[in-house]
Amino acid sequence: MKKYRFILPLFIFPLIVLLFTGCPNGGPEDLPERPTITLHTAVSDGADLQLEWIDNTDGGSEIFYIYAGNTEIDSTFNLSYTIDETDRASSVGVTAWIGDEESPEATLDLSLTVTSNLEVWSTADPSPDHPSFVKFTNGNATTVSADYANDATFYINNDMQFETIQDWSGVTSTVDPGFISAEIPYDFAKPEGNYFSYYPTSGPMAENATYYIWIDYPTYGSMGTEDNFAKIYVSGIAGYKVTLKISYQNENGLRWLVD
Repeated sequence: MKKYRFILPLFIFPLIVLLFTGCPNGGPEDLPERPTITLHTAVSDGADLQLEWIDNTDGGSEIFYIYAGNTEIDSTFNLSYTIDETDRASSVGVTAWIGDEESPEATLDLSLTVTSNLEVWSTADPSPDHPSFVKFTNGNATTVSADYANDATFYINNDMQFETIQDWSGVTSTVDPGFISAEIPYDFAKPEGNYFSYYPTSGPMAENATYYIWIDYPTYGSMGTEDNFAKIYVSGIAGYKVTLKISYQNENGLRWLVD
């Protein structure tokens, strides 16, 4: 019987180790935590988007996956990543991984603020009840009269063109937008060097056409994170009145305009 007296301690010892150290690889304590996005900023003159984040996983995550919309586009061992304009989307995100376990996604919403059926009149319209000026508040577009032109970003001039508010007499506003025609797929505003202070330059705007607006703040003529971008769809023209749908990107300086 004496030869069995050491079997019990040998059996108990691994259980004691397990009790104090936990299960190796795969226990609940090894699940990765959702990262926290700490920085998001437009770079490359608004073409790309740089992300930085904090790893919230105890002991650290093994790798991070980058998403554009619902599509995984890349992975990195770093705590930062720059998303190229070719992967532009209405949202981006990052997840943490340990082994086969993925954390919930930390997301950044890049969806557009949309104002539909905005009625604006040419300054040639004689009625004082027909506003010609457009202002933006947190991306939402509204119309104002000439009395509040200093609050506006642009107006519809006598020739049915978009025109910067800087061309209106007496204005002290610092915003100086530019305009240009948009091209299919209408989701990526053009870089600097393509915009005009009034547009179209050769005649009135066209119905069912889409235009880009660069909402430019000092330093003028240089794209930066102080600026914003939007697209303007002309859904109707009737006499002096135009009806607009304006889709505004709230991420400062970013030229992505993905619906």
